[in-house]
Amino acid sequence: MVRQELQLYMKFAKLAGARGIAMDINEERLAYCLRWAPVDETINALNNPLDRLLELTQGELPTVVFEKVMQAMAAGHIDTDSYITHRCPLDAMIVESWLKPETGVIKAMVEL
Repeated sequence: MVRQELQLYMKFAKLAGARGIAMDINEERLAYCLRWAPVDETINALNNPLDRLLELTQGELPTVVFEKVMQAMAAGHIDTDSYITHRCPLDAMIVESWLKPETGVIKAMVEL
């Protein structure tokens, strides 16, 4: 439900003239945001993100920032099956390889 609400909020914001910008370090996740939200722009956080953000917003910082995914997941409000691409137990966690775009990881879930 929260996922649908976030999409709805973003659609209303766009109707009101806002632009959606997603920021991440993984190009595959950014591409997912372009399809899912859809956002207007993406920023790779590894490549001078503040400079790019200020360029996209003509020197202004965002008015609203959404960072509620983890809270919504913990509460069971988001169907994670659509974007959790990798799962593993804690003792098998391989974060270093998950950060590489060629692994295809969108989101990984470590099971405790």
